[in-house]
Amino acid sequence: MLLDRDVGAAVALLTSIRVVATNPVTMALWGLIVAALLVIGSVAFFLGLTVVIPVLGHATWHLYRKAVEPDPTPHPACQPRDKSYRSAADFPAALFPAHR
Repeated sequence: MLLDRDVGAAVALLTSIRVVATNPVTMALWGLIVAALLVIGSVAFFLGLTVVIPVLGHATWHLYRKAVEPDPTPHPACQPRDKSYRSAADFPAALFPAHR
């Protein structure tokens, strides 16, 4: 929530508590799934975590989006920018946004 919206840690914490209070069985089951997958991913010298952690992160993001109502005001940084043509010859400079 801290990455998705412009809120403080207290609001994010209270939202998490409300979501868990509203869906205790689902949250407990998800916690068990996360714990089990982390243990399984750690068995073979932690190499399984290279697969488990991105999958858990992606799944957790989707569960968060279903559990918390969408923000009615989109974050200003998420607005699409106008794309101007850039030549491949400008490669190193193209990595940095143009200053106006």
